[in-house]
Amino acid sequence: MPAIKNHNDYKLAQRICDELRSDNPEAITEIHLKYQHLFLNYTRQRVFDRSPHSVETILTNFWVEMLNGKAICSYEGRASLRTFLLNILRKRIIDENRRIERKKGKLPETDDEIDNIGETALRQTSPEEELMRKEQIKLAHEALLRLSEISPRDANFVRMHLDGLSYKEMALRELAGEDTRPEKVSKLTASIKKQFSRKRTGSMAKFEIIVRRLMEKNKLSYADLLN
Repeated sequence: MPAIKNHNDYKLAQRICDELRSDNPEAITEIHLKYQHLFLNYTRQRVFDRSPHSVETILTNFWVEMLNGKAICSYEGRASLRTFLLNILRKRIIDENRRIERKKGKLPETDDEIDNIGETALRQTSPEEELMRKEQIKLAHEALLRLSEISPRDANFVRMHLDGLSYKEMALRELAGEDTRPEKVSKLTASIKKQFSRKRTGSMAKFEIIVRRLMEKNKLSYADLLN
């Protein structure tokens, strides 16, 4: 077996693998919470059909596939778990884009051609789409500012989450190098995860409430934000 470069990710994957093999599908929740936001944005940017239904279908099928444990159990730690899973997701997006092109009667010959078409489509956004993209960014920033007034720590957690940081990375950043003993980091990581994901009163729950209120104020729908 090749040398393991990402020991923490490898241990996480092996633990989830063992739980999935023990018929505990809830084990996938940990990486779902960790990567769903990143994977959602990744899929929106690369699938030809960016409708909410299409994006949701791809991601749902992806996570259902993860439940069988084959992918997670095959992870060897050579790349980060995030990169490993993104590569699998990319292949599923390519499959979907191939299906879309086949329906149109035009199928690129290689995966690279399909990816290139997706990148070209990203660069050829309409003025309306560009305006909506700016509105999305503006909405997120305003929601974070309002959350900062209510709870600066929660806002900081959401901001770090949107930047793609893991709970452990959030803990290390919050400690700012003062005390990074493993037991201290582990305890704070668990505390942050609990605070971030708690229903109704967690960091993300508070952020989503503010976002919904701003959407109502600006007469926006979720369909608008997902375009």
